[in-house]
Amino acid sequence: MLELRNADVKLQLPMKRSFILLLCLFLFVSMAQAQLVNIESRRIKSDSVRFVLSDGISFSYSDNNGKDLLQLSNNLSCQLKSRNLRHIYLFLNKYKWVKTKSDDFINIFFAHLRYNYKFTAVTRLESFVQYQNNRVLDVDARVVYGAGLRFKVLNHENLWAYLGTAYMREYERSHKYNFNLWQHRSSNYVSLVSKFSDQKLQLSATMYFQPLYTDMRDYRILLDMELAYKIIKNIAFTTGVDYFFDSETPSGMRQYYLHTKFGCKISW
Repeated sequence: MLELRNADVKLQLPMKRSFILLLCLFLFVSMAQAQLVNIESRRIKSDSVRFVLSDGISFSYSDNNGKDLLQLSNNLSCQLKSRNLRHIYLFLNKYKWVKTKSDDFINIFFAHLRYNYKFTAVTRLESFVQYQNNRVLDVDARVVYGAGLRFKVLNHENLWAYLGTAYMREYERSHKYNFNLWQHRSSNYVSLVSKFSDQKLQLSATMYFQPLYTDMRDYRILLDMELAYKIIKNIAFTTGVDYFFDSETPSGMRQYYLHTKFGCKISW
C-alpha cells in the first residue's frame, strides 16, 4: 500500500514520476473485465488534506502437486480537492483475479468516478459514474450513474456521521442468463467513523441500501466494518467484515457473500 498526502498539492518532479509510474501500473492491471463497493470507506475524512493517492498491487503464484493457482489484485484510490475545498474529485479502481488451469475462480473489476460539491458545512451535492464486472455472481457488466445529496449529521473531534441519498440509473448484463436490462434505483447510505485511545484506534462502519423504485422487494445491502489500530506512526493493524446481499440477481436467485479480512496498512 502506497499513500501520498499533500495539503497544498504542489507536486515536485519525483512525485510526478511516482504518479506516472502508479498510473501505468493501474492501466496495466485494469486491462481486463465488482459488485456493490463501499465508496464511503475510501473517502478522506479531512478538510485540510487536498490530495491523496494510494495504491496496492499484489501478485502470487503457487504450484501444489501440479495444481497451479495464479492471483493478481490491484486497489487504487485518488482524491483531489480544489483550493477553496468546495470541489472534490474521487477516483477508485479495484481488480482481483484468481485463476486455476481449468477456470477463473474469481474475476472482479470495479472503477468509480465521483464529483462532490460542498454547498454548506452540512450539505453536499454528489454525482457519480461507475463500471463493474463480477463473473462469480454472473454479472458480465454493470454500469451505473446518478446524483444526489450527502449530509454531515455529526461532526465532533473524534466522531463523524454521514447520510446520503441519490437517484441511480443502472444497466446490467449477463450472457449466462441472457439478461440485459436498464433500471432505476435509489442509493442510500449511513456512515460512522470514530477514533479512540488517543487517535490510535479507529472504527469505521457503513451500510448501503439500494432498492428498485418500481419494486422495493428488489434491493441490495452492503455492510462494511473496519477496525484499525495504529502500531507506530505509519503502520496500522486492520481487521474487518464485509457483507453483501442481493435479493434479485440475473439467475433469479438471492446471492450473498461474507468476507472477513486481516491486514496491515502502511501510509506516508
